Amino acid sequence: MLGDKSLIARILLAAVATAAAFGDSCAGELEERHCEVDSGEVAPEIRRGRGIVTFSRGGDRFAFVKIDGGRCVRLFLKPGHRVRMGDRVRFTGRLEQDFPTYRLTDVCAVKVETVGTIPCVPTTLTKLHEPPRPDDPDRPDLYGMPVDVVARVQDVNRRRTQVQLFLREPDGSGPGVTASFPLDQNENPDPDLRPGAIVRLRGVASLNYTVGPDGSFTGVENLTFNIFSRRDVVILNRPPWWTPARIGIAAGIGAFMLVVLVVSTAILAWAVKRQTARLERTIEAKHRDKIAAEAARRERLRLAHDLHDEFQQLLTGTMFQLNAGMNILEDPHNDEEGSTEADAFAHLEAAKASLQRTQLGLRSVLWTMREESEGPAPLIELFKYAAGRMAHWKNRVSFSQTGKEHSVARNVSGSLLMILQEAVGNALRHGKAEHVDVMLAFGGKGLKMTVLSDGERYDAGSPEGKLPGHFGLAGMRLRAEELGGTFSIKPGGDGEGAVVEVGIPYEKGEDNG
Repeated sequence: MLGDKSLIARILLAAVATAAAFGDSCAGELEERHCEVDSGEVAPEIRRGRGIVTFSRGGDRFAFVKIDGGRCVRLFLKPGHRVRMGDRVRFTGRLEQDFPTYRLTDVCAVKVETVGTIPCVPTTLTKLHEPPRPDDPDRPDLYGMPVDVVARVQDVNRRRTQVQLFLREPDGSGPGVTASFPLDQNENPDPDLRPGAIVRLRGVASLNYTVGPDGSFTGVENLTFNIFSRRDVVILNRPPWWTPARIGIAAGIGAFMLVVLVVSTAILAWAVKRQTARLERTIEAKHRDKIAAEAARRERLRLAHDLHDEFQQLLTGTMFQLNAGMNILEDPHNDEEGSTEADAFAHLEAAKASLQRTQLGLRSVLWTMREESEGPAPLIELFKYAAGRMAHWKNRVSFSQTGKEHSVARNVSGSLLMILQEAVGNALRHGKAEHVDVMLAFGGKGLKMTVLSDGERYDAGSPEGKLPGHFGLAGMRLRAEELGGTFSIKPGGDGEGAVVEVGIPYEKGEDNG
């Protein structure tokens, strides 16, 4: 029994000694330990150590531990192993890298005690990019150490479970650093955490050092900043509302609105132009209708004037001659009147002549209306067309034109055709003319028609300038004056024939249709 007790005591003392030896080995650098695997071979290097956790987040599988009396080591934990910041832990893991930074994988960690978090070291992003120097206290090794930095947010990227920031120095200078912190799916970051904000951040730097030939650290690469939590992002200065992105959006909206305005203005201008053209056509149509109605009214008045002033007088004279002849025939032996049967026949002959003149006048009016409506539009062509319908004008009437043809209204061409018919008829019938020249001259403000005939000299001293036995000159003058024009007749230049001149202004006689 005493032997057994002595054996148990020796075993307990050995266990205590082993535990003490493990604790001592964790001080300073990591202790190397070999172990046997299932195949019986010696496993790769296994490291164990002890230190204080400087960084750990619930959703991450890695942590940073500052080993006692040494640098920080990055641990990649096995599933089921978790550590908390501020805890002193013992750990064992497979060595992945030992220089220039420590990294262990397949790490098992056990909490020893809680000692509290390590204070953050104030620094800058620029200093984080500077390699450490053992002989310079202003350039310590900050790998895995909690630090406090102030930076300017250059960009923000929201991921499913984290927020990524791209940072620079507050003045926008220096190298850029990527930082991140976890965020629940139902959480939203501070709305003021956007480009341009100045923020204070707490976390640890994960990086790689570059090494020179002499083994000294020469630079930093692959630097990322791991923020502890959302609470460790404090906004010091909110960004201005006019961020570059918003300025770009505003510029895009402004450009779009400008395009919309230009297109709308063009469409509106096109619609206004189209509506204006439609309105102008409507006004022109109404104006043409008004001109046509006015021309028809004047034509009716002219016909009424001709029928009343000329034909009615002729019919009245005819009626008077018929009544006188009938009175004589009813009482041929009326000695009181001294009338005879010969006088009755004389009255009847006068009535016959009056009826013939009425017939000729009506025929002339109807002929002119038919020629004007059926003939061509150009005035000189209309005159030639009408002349061709008058057999006794053939080879006796010629036409000429000077100036550029100017379109005139149909009522004007009809009135000029009646004046032409009257003037040529007078020259052929009463002036015994052998030849008549009709000249049309189109000027800048109006047209002029000249009818020059040979034959008997025109007597300018007769009343109203009437040719003997005819009453048409007053009608010609009236038609010209109704068109705002002038009418004149005078003897020919060689002492024979007559010259009829008619002038019509365009503003009174132009074709507005």
